[in-house]
Amino acid sequence: MTVNKPLSFAGLLLILLLALSCASPDSEGKNPAVNIGNQEWGISLAATPQELSQGLGGLPSLPRGKGMLFDLGEERIIAVTTVPMFFTIDVVFISESLRVTEVAPEVIPGRLILSQSPARYFLEVNAGEAAKIKAGDLVRLRLPTSKEGR
Repeated sequence: MTVNKPLSFAGLLLILLLALSCASPDSEGKNPAVNIGNQEWGISLAATPQELSQGLGGLPSLPRGKGMLFDLGEERIIAVTTVPMFFTIDVVFISESLRVTEVAPEVIPGRLILSQSPARYFLEVNAGEAAKIKAGDLVRLRLPTSKEGR
């Protein structure tokens, strides 16, 4: 004979915590992404010192429509190195107010570039993918958890 007993508060809390830990930050279909004009890139976010220094370095390639967004936490002149890279990229510099400040197209491996004006973010994508983007374009960020809504 099976006896059904109601779950205790602790049991319910444990189930809730397990369910939340298994849910992705995109459980509502919101994958991290950057939108500029009619273009969208699924992104990885680099914000910690280790992520910022590693970036895309060492990767053999980047899938089309994917990129990496670097968040420096404040606006400043940005130095981007492609020394550890194996493929050419476009770099889009983005202000804290989410406007494109400039685009560095077709940056080949082994280069160092500097932004011409302060920016908080920069987006690295495959060469040619940012060809239609220009300074002043509005940027929409869809970031996970605490960064959501920026």
